[in-house]
Amino acid sequence: METSLPIGSFKFTLIAETGDRFSDFTAYVASINDTGVVALQAALREGGRR
Repeated sequence: METSLPIGSFKFTLIAETGDRFSDFTAYVASINDTGVVALQAALREGGRR
């Protein structure tokens, strides 16, 4: 079943990025609950803080 949504129905917000702390998000799937809380897992860059 295909669903059409009005243009502007979604807002994208950057929640994490690779850089000094994280090296990778691949192989992990982020999830979001009904209240908008996001959970994700990422690989730490060598020497990254925990």
